Amino acid sequence: WASKFRSIKFRPENGLAVLATGSVQVYVQSGRYQLYVDKLDPAGVGALQLAFEQLKTKLHAEGLFDEARKKTLPKYPMCVGVITSASGAAVEDIRNSIFKRWSCCKLYLFDVPVQGDGAAAKIAAAIRKANQMRKKLGLELLIIGRGGGSMEDLWAFNEEAVARAVSSSRIPVVSAVGHEVDFTICDFVADLRAPTPSAAAELVVPDRGELFSTISQWTGRSARLLRDRIRFLSERVRALGRSHALQKPSDQLRERRFRVDDMTRRCGALFERRVLAMQAGREKAEEKLMALSPEAVLRRGYSITTRIRDGRVVTGADEVAVDDGVCIRFSRGSVDGRVEKVRLSSDGKLED
Repeated sequence: WASKFRSIKFRPENGLAVLATGSVQVYVQSGRYQLYVDKLDPAGVGALQLAFEQLKTKLHAEGLFDEARKKTLPKYPMCVGVITSASGAAVEDIRNSIFKRWSCCKLYLFDVPVQGDGAAAKIAAAIRKANQMRKKLGLELLIIGRGGGSMEDLWAFNEEAVARAVSSSRIPVVSAVGHEVDFTICDFVADLRAPTPSAAAELVVPDRGELFSTISQWTGRSARLLRDRIRFLSERVRALGRSHALQKPSDQLRERRFRVDDMTRRCGALFERRVLAMQAGREKAEEKLMALSPEAVLRRGYSITTRIRDGRVVTGADEVAVDDGVCIRFSRGSVDGRVEKVRLSSDGKLED
C-alpha cells in the first residue's frame, strides 16, 4: 500500500531481487492468495546502500558533482553560518577550532535535527533560509555537518532534498558529515568536503598566528629593502657632493660658456660660407642664362624673322609665301622686307 511504500528508502526496479516481509491472505471470491508487504529490502545488499547508489548515479548524471560548478571559498571569511544540531558535539568542535585560529570571525548557528524522520527537510530549509539572510547577516560561507554515526544516523545527508538545496546555494558550502571514512551525497554536491567538523573549521579559516608570522616576515623584508635603498641613495648623494662639478661650479659654468662661444663662432663661419657659396652659384646661373638669351644669340650674328601679318616667328621657308611681309631683327635694329622667291627642294627641304 502507498502508506507502506513511502517508507522504502530505495527505488524498486523490474528484475531487482528483494526480500519482502508481510502477511499472506486469501481473496475468497476468486480463491487467490495475496501478499501484503510491510517491509521490502533488496536481496544481498542493504536498502540504504542501494538507495545511496541510485541517488548518486542520478545526481552525477545531472552534473551536480561537476567540479566546474563548485564555488570558490573566501580566503579570509569574517562571517560563517553553521547548520547542525545545537546539542551535538559538532557545533562545539567547529566553534572551538574557528575561534582558536581566526577569532575575528562571526558564527551564526542554524539549529536543525541531524537524524530521524523529517531531518532532511529541515536541513534543506535551513540552507534556503541562510541564503535568504545572506546579505543581512553578511554570510560568506556555510558549514553543514554532524558527528559520526551509522549509515542510518547519517542518512539525512543522503536525501535528495538536501543535495538539491546544497547545489542551489549561492553561498559556498562545506560538507563536514561524520568521520573521515564516511561519505554522503552531501559531500559530493558541496563545494568542499571536510573529513570531520573540526577539519572543516581548519580548512575554511586561516591560522591567525601563521598569518601574523607571514606579515612579520614581509614587514622585516620590506624594512631591510628600504634601509638598503636609503643607504645606496645616501652614498650616491655623498659621491655627487665630492664631485668636481659641485665642488667648483664656477669653473664648470666658465667651461660651458667657452664651449657656447666657440660653437657660436663656428656656426657663424659656417653660415657665412654657405651664403657666399649660394651667391657664387647664383652669379654663375645668371651667366648661363644670359649666354642662352635671344639677345646673346643675335650678338653672335644670328637674326630673328617674323611675319608682319601675324607676328609669328618664321623657322622655315615653308612658313612664308611670295609677297608676305617679313621683319628681320638683328642685335642692333631691324628691317622690313617682302618675300620675292621661296626656294624649297622637291622633298620639302631647302635648295642649295
